[in-house]
Amino acid sequence: MDYVNGAGKKLSVSGAVKSGATKNADGSVSTGNADNNSLHSLGYGKAVSTLIGGGGDDTYHLWSKANVVEKAGGGIDTLISHVETSKLPDHVENLTLQGVDTRFGFGNALDNILTANDVGSELDGGLGDDVLVAGKGIDTIVLRKGEGSDAVYNFNVAQDNVRLSGFGYHDFAELKARMTQTGADVTIALSDDQRVVLRDTQVEALSAKNFELELDRSKLKLTFEENFDKLVTQSQGGFWRTDWGNGGTNDNYRPGEVGAYVNDTFSSASKLLGVNPFSIDNGVLAITAKPAGDLSSLLNGSSYTTGVLSTKDAFSQKFGYFEIRATLPEGKGFLPAFWLKSADGRWPPELDVVEAVGDRSDTIYMSSHTAATGTHTMQSQTTHVDSSEPHTYGMNWTKDSLVWYIDGVEVARYKSPSDATAEFYMMINLAVGGSWPGAPDATTGTGQFKVDYVRVYANSDTESYTSKGETFYLDDSVPHTQGTFGDDLLTGGAGADVMDGRAGHDKMFGGAGNDTMAGGAGNDLLDGGTGADDMAGGDGDDTYYVDNAGDRVSEYYNNGKGGYDKVFASVDYTLTANVEDLTLIGNARSGTGTEQDNILTANDLGNTLRGLGGHDTLYGGRGDDLLDGGAGNDKLYGGAGNDTMIGGDGYDTLYGGDGNDIIDGGAHNDMLYGDAGNDKLYGGPGNDTLSGGYDADFMAGGQGDDFYYVDHVGDVIEELFGEGYDRVRSSVDYTLSDNVEELQLVGPAITGIGNAQNNTLYGNENNNRLYGGGGDDVMNAGLGNDLLDGGTGADRMTGGDGDDTYYVDNVRDTVIEFYNGGAGGYDKVFASVDYTLSANVEDLVLTGTAIRGNGNADNNVITGNDQDNILNGGDGNDTLYGGAGNDTLYGGNGWNTLYGGSGNDTLYGGSGNDTLIGDDGDDQLVGSGGDDRLIGGDGNDVLNGGVGADRMEGGDGDDIYYVDNARDTVTEYFHAGLGGRDKVFASIDYVLGEQVEDLTLIGNAVRATGNALDNFIVGNKWNNGIDGGAGNDRLTGGGGADTFLFSGVSGNDVITDFDGDDRIDLRGWFADGAVDMKKLSIVNGDHGAIVSMEGHGSIELLGVMANQLSVKSWGMITHS
Repeated sequence: MDYVNGAGKKLSVSGAVKSGATKNADGSVSTGNADNNSLHSLGYGKAVSTLIGGGGDDTYHLWSKANVVEKAGGGIDTLISHVETSKLPDHVENLTLQGVDTRFGFGNALDNILTANDVGSELDGGLGDDVLVAGKGIDTIVLRKGEGSDAVYNFNVAQDNVRLSGFGYHDFAELKARMTQTGADVTIALSDDQRVVLRDTQVEALSAKNFELELDRSKLKLTFEENFDKLVTQSQGGFWRTDWGNGGTNDNYRPGEVGAYVNDTFSSASKLLGVNPFSIDNGVLAITAKPAGDLSSLLNGSSYTTGVLSTKDAFSQKFGYFEIRATLPEGKGFLPAFWLKSADGRWPPELDVVEAVGDRSDTIYMSSHTAATGTHTMQSQTTHVDSSEPHTYGMNWTKDSLVWYIDGVEVARYKSPSDATAEFYMMINLAVGGSWPGAPDATTGTGQFKVDYVRVYANSDTESYTSKGETFYLDDSVPHTQGTFGDDLLTGGAGADVMDGRAGHDKMFGGAGNDTMAGGAGNDLLDGGTGADDMAGGDGDDTYYVDNAGDRVSEYYNNGKGGYDKVFASVDYTLTANVEDLTLIGNARSGTGTEQDNILTANDLGNTLRGLGGHDTLYGGRGDDLLDGGAGNDKLYGGAGNDTMIGGDGYDTLYGGDGNDIIDGGAHNDMLYGDAGNDKLYGGPGNDTLSGGYDADFMAGGQGDDFYYVDHVGDVIEELFGEGYDRVRSSVDYTLSDNVEELQLVGPAITGIGNAQNNTLYGNENNNRLYGGGGDDVMNAGLGNDLLDGGTGADRMTGGDGDDTYYVDNVRDTVIEFYNGGAGGYDKVFASVDYTLSANVEDLVLTGTAIRGNGNADNNVITGNDQDNILNGGDGNDTLYGGAGNDTLYGGNGWNTLYGGSGNDTLYGGSGNDTLIGDDGDDQLVGSGGDDRLIGGDGNDVLNGGVGADRMEGGDGDDIYYVDNARDTVTEYFHAGLGGRDKVFASIDYVLGEQVEDLTLIGNAVRATGNALDNFIVGNKWNNGIDGGAGNDRLTGGGGADTFLFSGVSGNDVITDFDGDDRIDLRGWFADGAVDMKKLSIVNGDHGAIVSMEGHGSIELLGVMANQLSVKSWGMITHS
């Protein structure tokens, strides 16, 4: 069968079982397959079995506790339970209760089908849009606000009921107004977004008995309250007595119990036991039951000590609402109880507000006992709670009915016992053992029944209550009630009562009528009830309840003795003088303060709170509130809802809370916090602080120096021109809006961007990206590897620790880096203008039209652009890259490396041992001081190592070298003929290396020697010795008396300027050293004399005739 839930969705039951049943009884693991499986946990032993479903529609049968494991999407699965309480495991869709022992069924977050048994069940679908199927018994359907729209099938109007929690319904008339007949079904609109559908039901067939609603506290009046700030016994003037006994020695002890009721004065055989089962911790009473140990022999064999409290002889009441807020203990053998006994000594009757059995303390028992028929009879109901948490347990006792409540929601109802005719007093105890809970076992240990408070209220049927020996009748027979000098509880009737609390901390309830109430000294509570009441608290910290527009509250300063006073108003209300605190309750909409310092608190309806004068604190509720602080330094808290908040005059602090709020600080220096929601914040005049909080907010500081907190990318800031110096602290990437001057990044924020003004930007510990935009900006990046770009304008940029990158585009830009023990990192500047690196910045890259780039005392890397750059490394061991363009690079001091790049570059190494690399183009490389390395690269380069032992490599092209040190080296490679024709200018005696063609002596050099190539060798003004070596060389002596030397490997050489004192040394032609001049041939050629010898080369002397030569016998030829 298919079902349809309250949201209109069809829900399916599991398919038929295809695989045989797998039964598990010993704690082992049973695993299904891809079919529709049937898996059973039989529960023969104590071990917990594990049932694992497969991919089909699996059915799990639980006869005992078991772990059920089902994967998401693994079919439509069903749990069939035979245990008392069952909650659907994750990913299991449906639950069916079977057998007489099952009682409570709970769904999960899926859309479930829950089916009751035939003896009475409580079904709670939980989250999701569920289907709840009633059975033949008396069933309860539990619905909570916010847990989906459910549908109920087989609902029997004659016996079944629906429990509504959190919806705020107190009577059936309210609920019936929300009902609609839709065909055969009844649809109840529980809230704007939640409904329940009762299938096959008629609206007119439903009645109040079909619904368990919330307690209407507005119809109750407090008569007793114990908050357990301390335990005050009757002997100390309080309400509680601590009875003791065991083995049936008092009427609070059931036969079979093994716990002895004791207190701190209990003794046995004149021996003080020193056991106190009562303790107070932060306003919570604990009754502790623990093993008696060696004390058992002094307790008639009782194995546990425990405690009981009662208000017998101190407080009792006939009819009313009795409530306890408590946490129940867990452990086999424990039986905590809060119950009522008749003050006239009869038993039965007895009324049990809450009882539980310790090993299943999540099952709550609510009972009444009577002897009206002549014999003891009892009626009892159960429900389920999460006993690990505190709950309120209450019972409303009227003439006709007993109605039980848990956490303010009805859970059970019976007729009142007809023999419950007297006042009843209260009992709180923690029993141990007995036939019902059973004896404790080895797992029990120590247990605590924790009680937060006990309260008693009068209802419309309450006739009387007795407090500390004085009986109060709630009717019109006592129009004037006067208290004592102690702590009194005064209650009026339907008439115009007059009450005087006198001294003490009194509680006064006027009831109906126009009452007059005077609290007197002490911290009093005054509640006039219906009617226009006059209430005067007197000295002390007083509390008023106002429920009529005609109520009047009077407080006087009395030299400060008037105390701190509070009003709870269920109507619109304005505080009177000398009353400090106002809280709206009920249907009140408006609350107004005084000229004093007030606290105003809204309810959940959407209120208007106005502080007026004084330094006020205003708290909004869950509705859409208007909060106006007025004059004074106020604090406003919006709470939930879409609130409007106005600070007014004074130095105010405003918190929006949840919702989309509008917050206006007003005049002076205010602090505005939007919190959750899309808020609008207006600072107004003054130096304001604005924080939008979560979500996308709008913030406008107005006039004054404002401070903004930004935490969402959707935050918007509006500032107008001339409205002061404004700052932003942002935890997200952010761009300053117009007319905001300062930005500080915090938290995970990375990027900060300025505007057209003169901004100050601060980074954080992350790797930030700061962009100044227009204006003269100041930027401080802080920790991390940051990027700083000041934009247009003269900017001041400080990177801080880390490897930072700067962009400079204005000659007045300033970059600041500190050494900071080396933590300053490796920093780089990209400059589109001529730029000199500041201290502690290592790297410079020229961009755009920048021409000049200068380093500092650090080891710099400087990179040019496509322009004709001039780069200077300065001090330090620098690396310079010229890039494109005809660049000039100066290494400066230190051991530098210079790369010319493309273009015809000029490189100056400086004083250190430098490396100069020309790269492409016709470059000039000058080493200056130090032992330098010069590499010409492509192009016709000039290489001058300067002083020092230099290494020079010309590379491709026609290169020129300058040699001035005997340890200078020149390297040329053949390189497939691309090496070009290379020349050396030597200021020292020099021998050409391989692949270098030409040599010219300069300076004081005297001797020049060629190589195997066809060399051009040129002397200087001195008397040079020139040896062309192998190859066909062209030799020029220059000025001076030069000697040209030839050897056996000489080729066909040419001397261009043989004259005067020049000589030709031919001894190298004669291998044996003997000069045989007869072998020489000297003839005139086309251009001059030619000297030759068979087997050797020749020498052509340009412009010189043979007859001008003089041949010496020792192998010399001179010019005659």
